[in-house]
Amino acid sequence: MPIKLDDTKFALDDHAPLGKLWGRLLIEVVDTETEIRQTVHLEVLLENGERINFLQYEKLARQEAKKLLNQVAEQL
Repeated sequence: MPIKLDDTKFALDDHAPLGKLWGRLLIEVVDTETEIRQTVHLEVLLENGERINFLQYEKLARQEAKKLLNQVAEQL
C-alpha cells in the first residue's frame, strides 16, 4: 500500500503534566492506488519554553512524532 502524506494539522495544549505542553498532530495520508484516506492522531509531550514560538513547537512536535513512529514501527 504506497501512501503519500496529504495534510497535517498541528495544535498545542497546555493541559499536560509538570508544566509541559501536548503537541497534537493530525496526519492525513492517502493510498496512492485506491485514493483511500486515513488519519493518524498523535500526541507528543513537549517542553514548555518561554522563548519558543508556535512554528518552532510544530517543528519539535514533528521531530518527536517521527521518533515515536519509528519506535512503534520497529515493534510491530
